[in-house]
Amino acid sequence: MPTLLVVEPDPNNRRYVRVNLEARGYETTLAATPAEALELVRQTPPSALVLNVYPYEEAALSLLDTLSHDPRLSRLPVIVVSGAAADRQRFTLRYDNVFGVLVKPFRADLLVRTVNAAISSDGR
Repeated sequence: MPTLLVVEPDPNNRRYVRVNLEARGYETTLAATPAEALELVRQTPPSALVLNVYPYEEAALSLLDTLSHDPRLSRLPVIVVSGAAADRQRFTLRYDNVFGVLVKPFRADLLVRTVNAAISSDGR
């Protein structure tokens, strides 16, 4: 079963993402901050990471930098969640492991399709 780590500061948004992904057969682990996510990723790397970059933008960028420079984690597919459409290019051009960017608000079917494609692209 594919495992996902969802990094989302808002409890309602965490629940929305978790419920929709678990309904499609994914096992999810939740983190409220990028720092918490880094600890979890290092313990047990998930199949993919869903990362809301706000309101912890600097910490999220640091997490992405750390992942991209760690040989064990650099291929971990990351789906960035953002409130700004301009972030699509910003993150996909800067980080090789950012598979895509979901702009809030997004529908559950788009979330699931993006996660499916990210995991498939990495051969997991």
